[in-house]
Amino acid sequence: MRVHFGGHPFPIALESVRFDFEYVRQHGFEAFCRMADEYLSEVEHLTGEARTAFEIEPLGDGFPQFWLYELDMAST
Repeated sequence: MRVHFGGHPFPIALESVRFDFEYVRQHGFEAFCRMADEYLSEVEHLTGEARTAFEIEPLGDGFPQFWLYELDMAST
């Protein structure tokens, strides 16, 4: 994986795999699956909210500058 993802300034794929393995080591595979399911469910929910907001509200000048970052951080 390092060949494909390690050259990026922030190797997100490697960090994600590292986190996943450490989580499984500390909590077990079943807990990891539950955590991943909850995370993906939250991402799906937040994506739905974002889609609705984009469809309802025009982007214009009033678009909050850090809204997407806040959305991303809320899913962690």
